[in-house]
Amino acid sequence: MSINFKLDRTTGKAMSFAAADAAINDFKNFTADERLEIANRLIAIAYNFPVGCPPPMDKTVFEARNQKNGKRI
Repeated sequence: MSINFKLDRTTGKAMSFAAADAAINDFKNFTADERLEIANRLIAIAYNFPVGCPPPMDKTVFEARNQKNGKRI
């Protein structure tokens, strides 16, 4: 079961460096947990999935290999 979520590029906007810097200053008064919650909400909006219910990670694209010395990479 593979669900494809694509980035919704219509939700963002281009800004100048000065405007982006001013926008970042708005978030400096929030705690780290509050900023993570905001980031999770923005990611959910950008990729169009329900907040707090991200799609499962497709683990079939990863593989574990051994190096010559026997350690996993």
